[in-house]
Amino acid sequence: MGIPMLPPKDRRRAKEVLNLVHDAIIDELPSLTNSLIDLAKGLHFEERLPNGNIRRYTERPDREALEYLMNRVLGKPAERVELGEAGDFTYEQMVQIALKERMEVIDITARPIQSLPEPQIIVEPPDHESLAQQLLKDKEEIS
Repeated sequence: MGIPMLPPKDRRRAKEVLNLVHDAIIDELPSLTNSLIDLAKGLHFEERLPNGNIRRYTERPDREALEYLMNRVLGKPAERVELGEAGDFTYEQMVQIALKERMEVIDITARPIQSLPEPQIIVEPPDHESLAQQLLKDKEEIS
């Protein structure tokens, strides 16, 4: 964990504070872990009212706590992001961002693969007009 650029005296003090916080968290880690698990599972409360009755209630499981625990144990799953119309970024920049964030990259600009005509070997110089017509016909077949 880095210390921001501070004068040496302040950096020493900041490091001391970070060490104190670190040690306090380490000391309470089992209790904090159990509390996080309780949040993920949902909490059950029982309260004795002044008239002697008991009130029971439950809080729903905390989804964020559950996701945090699952991600810590199983690893964070890849996120699926469709790229293609972000405006401010080039396609290459969006792919780099997605890879950096461990997201699954899906190219929505890709077209389905279609069978292409067999390549032709031309031995004689082609007639340019008929070749142009053939290319247009092939292009229409692919589209």
